[in-house]
Amino acid sequence: MILKVYRVLLTSSELSQSDESNYNKPLNLITQINPHNMKISNRKTRKAILVFMMVPAMFGLFPEGKLLAGPSFSNGVIQQERTITGKVTSAEDGLPLAGVAVIIKGTTTGVSTDMEGNYSISVPSTAQTLVFSFLGMETFEAPLQQRSAINVVMQPAFTAVEEVVVTALNITRQKKALGYSIGELSSESIERTKENNVINTLAGKVAGLIVQPNASGPAGTSRVLLRGYNQLSGNNDPLYVIDGIPFDNTKFGESGMYGAIDQGDVLSTINPADIESISVLKGPNAASLYGSRANNGVIVITTKSGKARKGIGITASTSYTADTPLLFPDLQNVFGQGSNGVLDVGLDGIPYTSKGMPYSWGPEMKGQDVLDWSGKVQSFDPQPDNMKDFYRTGHTSSTSLALVGGNENINARLSGTYDNIAGIQPTNDITRYVINMRTGAKLSDKLSIDAKATFVKQSVTGRMQMADMQGNPGYALTLMPRNIRTVDAMNYITATSTENLWTSDTYKGNPYWTINKEGTDETMDRFTALVSAKYDFTDWLSLQVRASEDEFARDYLYYRAKGTQVYPAGNITYVKYFNEEFNTDFLITANNNITNKITSSVSIGGNFYDSKYSHIAQSGSNFKVPDFYQISNSGNTPSTSAYESQKRTLSLYGTAQFVYNNYLFLDLTARNDWSSTLPASDNSYFYPSVTGSFVFTDAFRDAISPAFLSFGKVRASWAQAGGDPGVYQTNLYYSLYSDTYNSLPVGSISSTTLPNYNIKPYITTSIELGADLRFFHDRLSLDFTYYDKSTINQILTASIPRSTGYFTKIINAGELANRGFEVLLTGNPVKLANGFTWDISLNFAKNYSEVVELYEGIPTLLLGQDRNIQIYAKPGRPYGDLYVAKYLRDEDGNRIINTDGRPIADGGTSNYQLIGNFMPDWTGGIGNTFSYKGLSLYSLIDIRKGGEFYSVGTRYMVIYGTTTETLEGRKEWYAGTGGYVAEGVKGELVEGVWVSTGEKNDIAINPQTYWGTGGVGNIGEEFIMDGTFVKMRELALSYDLPKRFLSGMPISNVTLSVIGRNLFFIYRASKHYDPESSYNSGNYGAGVENHAQPTTKSLGFSIKIAL
Repeated sequence: MILKVYRVLLTSSELSQSDESNYNKPLNLITQINPHNMKISNRKTRKAILVFMMVPAMFGLFPEGKLLAGPSFSNGVIQQERTITGKVTSAEDGLPLAGVAVIIKGTTTGVSTDMEGNYSISVPSTAQTLVFSFLGMETFEAPLQQRSAINVVMQPAFTAVEEVVVTALNITRQKKALGYSIGELSSESIERTKENNVINTLAGKVAGLIVQPNASGPAGTSRVLLRGYNQLSGNNDPLYVIDGIPFDNTKFGESGMYGAIDQGDVLSTINPADIESISVLKGPNAASLYGSRANNGVIVITTKSGKARKGIGITASTSYTADTPLLFPDLQNVFGQGSNGVLDVGLDGIPYTSKGMPYSWGPEMKGQDVLDWSGKVQSFDPQPDNMKDFYRTGHTSSTSLALVGGNENINARLSGTYDNIAGIQPTNDITRYVINMRTGAKLSDKLSIDAKATFVKQSVTGRMQMADMQGNPGYALTLMPRNIRTVDAMNYITATSTENLWTSDTYKGNPYWTINKEGTDETMDRFTALVSAKYDFTDWLSLQVRASEDEFARDYLYYRAKGTQVYPAGNITYVKYFNEEFNTDFLITANNNITNKITSSVSIGGNFYDSKYSHIAQSGSNFKVPDFYQISNSGNTPSTSAYESQKRTLSLYGTAQFVYNNYLFLDLTARNDWSSTLPASDNSYFYPSVTGSFVFTDAFRDAISPAFLSFGKVRASWAQAGGDPGVYQTNLYYSLYSDTYNSLPVGSISSTTLPNYNIKPYITTSIELGADLRFFHDRLSLDFTYYDKSTINQILTASIPRSTGYFTKIINAGELANRGFEVLLTGNPVKLANGFTWDISLNFAKNYSEVVELYEGIPTLLLGQDRNIQIYAKPGRPYGDLYVAKYLRDEDGNRIINTDGRPIADGGTSNYQLIGNFMPDWTGGIGNTFSYKGLSLYSLIDIRKGGEFYSVGTRYMVIYGTTTETLEGRKEWYAGTGGYVAEGVKGELVEGVWVSTGEKNDIAINPQTYWGTGGVGNIGEEFIMDGTFVKMRELALSYDLPKRFLSGMPISNVTLSVIGRNLFFIYRASKHYDPESSYNSGNYGAGVENHAQPTTKSLGFSIKIAL
């Protein structure tokens, strides 16, 4: 867990301003301070100081207009010559400052400003200067001369602080001591644009982190990847830790190539309004103390807690965004249903469409009368909005209320949030209630406790069907003939109560039937509890113990009504899930000063982890009563299946830090896990780490000018992390039958996979080097990281001869390596005295992966496949190579066209060749914040360069003739004046081999033939898309109402915001689909798009009120 804690070391010195030409002009904001510490202007700190200074005045401890500031003040009265009056305000927000000391220079006589920032002071004729001072602001001197009124605008002072972070296991470290890279997000960054799934807020903000949501609606899963793939075929998701406790992000189900439903995950239940910060530990070097579950990195979530304050603080917020499709495929609106430009004609002379010909290769739509699929004679017109008409404007509405209070001994926070979300697909709705309570108490000088409980209740209906699933509206709408009217499609029920459809293809569905007669209905209750206690035996020795429980119960129902074309009897599936995780740990920490220059901190601890998972499922069909979706309504005997698993891990770990003169740091860690998923005879595995950092600007400060380089650090780390296999991979599975033999049950081995009784954990070894540099008094910062990691002993499934009685076996084999670099550049290019500032952040990451080896006798590992595409891992190649049939080309790269006018597949359509890789060449993000007093404009541009994907949807659309690229040559072919001329050179057969003639192709052919399965439809190269994009990921305009508008009300702050997310593409290389339109968050899903439903853009507002 990463938690920022600040300790004030030094405040700026007073600056003298004696020349009237400098009066009320900006003060020099750069002061000579300890340059190795980070300087901040903390508005919240000043507010706290202001409240503290105002408390005595509110209780009448200070006389009006007087400031008692210790022995430097007196109540003596000097000879009055004249009175000076004025007002003191803050340069940051223009608000009055109360409690500012106004002193006659050279004396101890002075007054303080009142609640409105006003003052009045009597000065003698000998007085020349007034000194204005306030903690947190630059001291200001104003010459009196002959003036009777002096108004002062005070500038914020820089305060040097030493940043401290809490790393893994709640162990506190100086940030400058860390030997590895960490990405951090504040609560403001998380809540700014009100993303429904909190993990998606990280997209584009952290170098080396890829976040790609599935195209499955607001409750779907996301692919989250840190520094590439570590496992060839296993789980590559990072570990998620909330308030120091790891939790399992269970994914309930995702789509494959033939379709399914993305059932979401546990992560989507986390409430963004309760989050204080998110920290990203990118590799084993940062995450090693979290054990085997942290092999892929860790995302640490810290929730908000109570604070010491007077009275109860109340924060209320509400937000609303309208969600609409970001992108539709480019569909043509010229030609309608039919084939080869014609329709059949009935005996009455009226053309008619045929359900057996659901393609858009018919005649041009000119309003002619046609007997269509609905049984009506209607004008044959284009329907440009029939896809757009189906989707609605969704919304995301969130309302939160939080109460905070406490004192120096006890604090508490209670919050509640209600989310109401409607997806763009009708009937896809989500409601979520979250209640969170956290209490901290200092029971004595030595004992403190922290307790937290969270309850989530979520219901989801109408989850999106994916890929080739019959009920995927994206599948039906993109292939639907371009003359189909929305009003006709909405008549989805026939007279016999079956699905009404314009095609006889049983695997296509009417989307209006789908949303009304097929669907999902689910509820989930999740409860988490955490109790932590810390006891300080001495000022150098402490003990911390923690225990947590995380459990959820989920009911999931999927149904198809009787009459559904693909399943006429109708069917139903009901699944009940239950998951429980228990964690308990202890940590003993000892701090010691070995010498006056060398200090140490040593921690020893242990953890016990116990996870239980189970589900029971029932399936039935042939409903007895229509539209009554209960298992008991099945006409057949429902089938029942059940599954349960349990995993336990016992861990011991230790860490030691040694510090020399506060600029040279060395950290050592070690952890040993004993896992129940490994063989009982050898279930122990050990992994260490070593990290170091050197703050050279502290060591050589006399030789380095702080005006140029204010902070400089180099760092290095080496670490190993292990990973255990999934549950029961060392066990055989048995099935029991209803039959018996000698009154004993009869059973057999049901598993087709031979277990490995000697399986070992996989091991990842990582090296990380980096530098953190800050220039020009921290106005410019550069963080650079290089990493190199490799994972061996991969846990794979290998094919074996079926004569063994098994199909596959579990093996340890293979090595996958990743290396790359990350850059984070932040700056404050503009900071003006009138309060205008410009802050910019740029991140860049490039990762190169290599499959070093697989297993003897296994030259390739198939990661996934779809129509005309296979994705492989091959030794010597990057992970995630795409293989398709390619065009036959000549030496100059021209396609060779056969004598029929069609391109030729190199080696045939079954000869799959390397075409690209689904991993991006590099990723980046550009964040800008422009602020002026209470007004702030924020933007985030997300960039991804390279990475190819195969578009199944585009393949089918061109075969069906629904996209714009299929228009070329149609009119000419139907008129007999030309056709489609494929780009390339003519070919000829020479001894059975096609070769180029060098002559440009001019053979015109039927476009339907060119785009069909006999043409390019089965040549996968045609449908490989470049995944490059530049997207406006976030945009927010916020305004803090001036305090004068809130005068007399119990409201301390009101923030109004206009917010947007995924608003538009600045650049997109692919056609038809969003490059992020994946249907699976697994290891191969990034390489394939399959009839994706539209991704969404969001635009709305938020209001936040603090009392």
